[in-house]
Amino acid sequence: MPFATHEGDKIHYQVYGDGPPLIIHHGLFSSAASLAYPQFVEAVSDAFQMIFIDSLGHGESDMQEDPSHYTAEHRAGDIVAVLDDLGIDQASYFGYSMGDRKSTRLNSSHLGISYAVFCLKKKKKTKQK
Repeated sequence: MPFATHEGDKIHYQVYGDGPPLIIHHGLFSSAASLAYPQFVEAVSDAFQMIFIDSLGHGESDMQEDPSHYTAEHRAGDIVAVLDDLGIDQASYFGYSMGDRKSTRLNSSHLGISYAVFCLKKKKKTKQK
């Protein structure tokens, strides 16, 4: 089970496949395992090196009592720590819900690390009249 370390916090990640690196980041109250289901991994792993990251406080990653470790800036550093651990300079990024918000900070504070960003967000349901 691989972990990267960022400012003392252990960040868990899983890697599948070969090809250009693609970071895949889960939403709030979820984990890497929730997105790394076998059909998805099988369908995409021939085209990409898929890097599923457990955000701090989620999945197998550490939990931290210090709120400063949960800022967008710090969380972007967690992602960079995983890439550093893997020896990767640049990767595409796919984020869902909370994961898409991290892409904004990652791109603004670590320019050049992402060369493609794909984000999904649930569309709010509107009431029918």
